[in-house]
Amino acid sequence: MRFAYWRKCDFQLHPPRASNWSGPRPVGVGEDFTGLPATAMDANRERQLWADSFVDGCVVQGLEEAVGLTDHHEMVMVAYVQRAIARRKAGDPSFDLWLFPGMASPQ
Repeated sequence: MRFAYWRKCDFQLHPPRASNWSGPRPVGVGEDFTGLPATAMDANRERQLWADSFVDGCVVQGLEEAVGLTDHHEMVMVAYVQRAIARRKAGDPSFDLWLFPGMASPQ
C-alpha cells in the first residue's frame, strides 16, 4: 500500500493580473487591441491563450505535478488555467497537473 506521493511543485506562481506581475498581460475589455477597444470575446481569447501558455511553461519547467496560482486580489485566471489543464488532459490522458488556486494576503 502507498500512502505518500512526491510531486514537484511550485505554490507561488502569479497570474498576469496580479499586481506584482512583470511581463506582457492579456488584453482587458476596453483596452487597445489592434487599434480598437478589446471586446469581452477578445479578452477571453487572450486569457485562454495565456493559460495554455502557462500550462505549457509548467511542463517545460518540469512542474508537471502541481502548481499554485496565487494572486493577492482576485482569482480571474484560475478558470482559464483549469480549462487549459482539462484540454491538455483530454488530449493526453497521462497528463496530470494539479492546480491549487490561492489567495495571498496583501503585504
